[in-house]
Amino acid sequence: MFARMVTLQLGPGQLAATQKIANAQDPIVRALPGFQSLTWLHNETAGEYGSFSLWDTREHATAVGGVGDLQLSDELKEALAERPRVQIFEVAVAET
Repeated sequence: MFARMVTLQLGPGQLAATQKIANAQDPIVRALPGFQSLTWLHNETAGEYGSFSLWDTREHATAVGGVGDLQLSDELKEALAERPRVQIFEVAVAET
């Protein structure tokens, strides 16, 4: 299993715009091959927004990359201080 963490530094006051994007992207991402789970994140005070998702394989976690790129640039182009940070992690499960 692989985790995909995406973070955006937008500054405070962008929650409504990011919620609009999340609402549009959520059903698309959930329908992609290898999808397991998706959580949307925000820290309004720090102006950080993002998502955390779990995927069957690294390839699945990487393939989701193009889904939001155009919408992000259209909706938040002026607010983006830098490109979104994307990290892929292999998930280690503790043995019980």
